[in-house]
Amino acid sequence: MGAIRQYAAQYDTRNGAGGEPGSDLRVTVQAPEQFPALRAAVEVAAYRIVQEALTNVARHAQARLCRICLSLPDGHGLQVEVIDDGVGLPKEPCAGVGLLSMCERAEEVGGLCVVEPAPGRGTRVLVKLPLPEE
Repeated sequence: MGAIRQYAAQYDTRNGAGGEPGSDLRVTVQAPEQFPALRAAVEVAAYRIVQEALTNVARHAQARLCRICLSLPDGHGLQVEVIDDGVGLPKEPCAGVGLLSMCERAEEVGGLCVVEPAPGRGTRVLVKLPLPEE
């Protein structure tokens, strides 16, 4: 999950990162210090979904804050949330290639991805990916 932290740092303007032109975006990552072993496909799916979600935040959300939360809420799966405080989803959302690819990546490993309005303001990408069976 260190790769997600490194990628997110590229968008955090507090770190001197460029982000998108004209952006003033703060990105935080909340995650446990240790994760159980994940299948390579699950790690890649989580990383690629976070990449796409952050790209969308930087390009479209006009957000000032973005929080990435990685957790194991039930012990059976990895949960990834990307929440921003931007303008939110359009009234009539059009599922573009990026949104579809996030959902497809989750489904490929037996998980799910939901893109919805965030509580209050902004957008929330919620992803649940399975852990390996023991």
